[in-house]
Amino acid sequence: MAVIRFQSKEMDKEDPYFSYIQRGIELEAQRFGTVVHTYHWSDDELGLKQKSADYDGIIVVNGDNFNPECLDAKRLIFVDYCPDVNRYTSVMVDFNQATRTVLQHLVQLGHEKIGFIGGGRPFGKDPRHLAYESFMREIGRFSADDIFIGEWAMSSGYERMMEALSRRNRPSAFFIASDPMAIGALRAIHERGLKVPNDIAVVGFDDIETAAYVSPSLTTVHVNTELMGRLAVRLLQRPLDEDVPVQVHVPFHLVIRETCGGCVHG
Repeated sequence: MAVIRFQSKEMDKEDPYFSYIQRGIELEAQRFGTVVHTYHWSDDELGLKQKSADYDGIIVVNGDNFNPECLDAKRLIFVDYCPDVNRYTSVMVDFNQATRTVLQHLVQLGHEKIGFIGGGRPFGKDPRHLAYESFMREIGRFSADDIFIGEWAMSSGYERMMEALSRRNRPSAFFIASDPMAIGALRAIHERGLKVPNDIAVVGFDDIETAAYVSPSLTTVHVNTELMGRLAVRLLQRPLDEDVPVQVHVPFHLVIRETCGGCVHG
């Protein structure tokens, strides 16, 4: 079994989201007695195009800039992103519903102007970005000026928040599409002499381990990323139907801590 990773080894150190998926893959593979060969798509050694047929199956993690036609794989499972759910089995997060859950919570807390900070995707807008726009339009509070897009990195979260704070009519709350970006944003807010959540509320996404230990502790969406990896291996080893692709959504829940101003219970 092969795993193709589209997260660089350097980015793994900052954002462990995909590392948790990898851990789930390796643990479940051990249970099946299966050997895992992991490749980063940028690796020079990657002759996977030629030797992909040698593997019983391939798991593609975060492959939103990946053309599956370049592989001759017996079975192909996508994790976190799927180019075509009608052709390929995938294990996903329901980004749309998770985003709506965050925004509904912020609205219930009394926030009328809610901003979004996130990263781009090779195919276009990130699903959380799209869900944010849809929800804010539904409630009649959408403004393109409240959207700040950068790189999927802590430094970019810092920079985009600094940009947001320079605006005269800034949002009172932000949904930030990854925890590392949110942690960078918290640093920017602190440096500007503002208080979280009194001046600005913040909600992240992923619930990485650090989220509970930053100060103030980060409200975020918890995703069972290790389960995503485990399920991918199970579907690869024991497909429900060889000819019918399935899409599995792993559960999520909002972990309310200190940065949103709600009642802490996570």
